[in-house]
Amino acid sequence: HPIDVDLDVGLIAIVGEGMRGHPGLAGRIFTAISREMVNIIAIAQGSSELTIAIVVRREGVEKAVRAVHSECALGR
Repeated sequence: HPIDVDLDVGLIAIVGEGMRGHPGLAGRIFTAISREMVNIIAIAQGSSELTIAIVVRREGVEKAVRAVHSECALGR
């Protein structure tokens, strides 16, 4: 069985204690990224609710990171 490799993607990880127990936070993050016209290829969230990992095309990584920072009020 062949294995496909795609090197033209980036992984964004949102990590923190503040993620736990906030219903709708993942949806807000996904919506913020989609508003920037960045397609989400894959997502993963652990059972601890401390991390959300999002895979996007390489050319959309910076826009996605800015969208997450803005939505989550990071850097303020």
